[in-house]
Amino acid sequence: EEVAEGTLKKAVNIIHTDIAKAGHKLPADKAQPIVVFCRSGGRAGMALSSLQGMGYTNVVNAGGYSAIKHFDEQGSVPGKPASDEKPDAKALYNSPNTMVIDVRSPEEVAEGTLKKAVNIIHTDIAKAGHKLPADKAQPIVVFCRSGGRAGMALSSLQGMGYTNVVNAGGYSAIKHFDEQGSVPGKP
Repeated sequence: EEVAEGTLKKAVNIIHTDIAKAGHKLPADKAQPIVVFCRSGGRAGMALSSLQGMGYTNVVNAGGYSAIKHFDEQGSVPGKPASDEKPDAKALYNSPNTMVIDVRSPEEVAEGTLKKAVNIIHTDIAKAGHKLPADKAQPIVVFCRSGGRAGMALSSLQGMGYTNVVNAGGYSAIKHFDEQGSVPGKP
């Protein structure tokens, strides 16, 4: 049903719960680039985990379709992103009024996070209103380990009325946003 609203030209529609049964639709080369996406990035994060569990080594969660639908218009090739970073995530990160939320556990955050990041566990987003911007249009970038929990946080934030939220995916793919690198142990 969602695919009827739009998808990428080269996309193969596989429901995230059917990844393990869809081997015939997947590349034989486990190193071939695969880009997964859904409405918000949440189910794509689950698909990414499934694909990694199947041995695929070059999988990227591109987040939500609305953030990548321009790939077809600009000539980018789905399955091989135009760059290593999420669309608009780095530009938003560098904007001084953007809030950045690391939705991983405190234990994961202790291993490193982005300098601008505030840690709010994805399950606590709805009850963390006092930590969130009053302006519902203020840019927010969310990330986690693979993009799955960030997708859930994005959905929660959108449900709370925030209109400019980007799922930047996994920390390992965006830690270069800080020129000097991560901040180990930042609370």
